[in-house]
Amino acid sequence: MKKNIVLVGVLAAMVCVATTFLHVPIVGGGYVHMGDAVIYLAAALLPVGWIDVLDKLEMANKMK
Repeated sequence: MKKNIVLVGVLAAMVCVATTFLHVPIVGGGYVHMGDAVIYLAAALLPVGWIDVLDKLEMANKMK
């Protein structure tokens, strides 16, 4: 459980950095960034039921 929380934090930071700093402007406006690749990596690494864990944590925080 704690490993997954750490993994989510690391992957979120990687998405932020890859989106902010690793982008290439394209013709016509906008840019291509590596943040999307990190999002797909996160989807592959995290367990399928991760959304359920986040929901349970949110419910526990609301009960306090």
